[in-house]
Amino acid sequence: MAINTTFTAGAVLTAAQMNNLPWGIVSQTKRTAGNTTITTANTDIAGMTATFTAVAGRAYKVSFMANFAASSGQVCYVRLLNGASAIYEGLLTGVAGYRIISPTYIVTGLTAGSVTLKMQGQTDTGTVTVLGTAGNPASFIVEDIGAV
Repeated sequence: MAINTTFTAGAVLTAAQMNNLPWGIVSQTKRTAGNTTITTANTDIAGMTATFTAVAGRAYKVSFMANFAASSGQVCYVRLLNGASAIYEGLLTGVAGYRIISPTYIVTGLTAGSVTLKMQGQTDTGTVTVLGTAGNPASFIVEDIGAV
């Protein structure tokens, strides 16, 4: 659906125009207790899952933020999955000490109905801890940002 860019005084706002607008947050979680240890195997990041009812023809912005901690310079992969399929992968290189990672990804083309998005991590060697404490919370937010 095309975006209306010709608003004029006295014009009537239609239902079709309203449907183009963003609908806001559809799912959010914030983990303030319980760290997740990421290893060389794909590991789900605890609590960083969103299940919501998708509407066909909409765009969704997925935002993830967490503090990663490692004792040496590992490479850490962070993935966004739709069900079992990876749809985004980010790379955090040379993790040593604490690093905040906060990827944002725009998801389009979802089939209407129940959708589960989740974050997953993996290292090249050793372990990395994804913090989820009151002082270092992890968050995962899915927002409807409008019609495609």
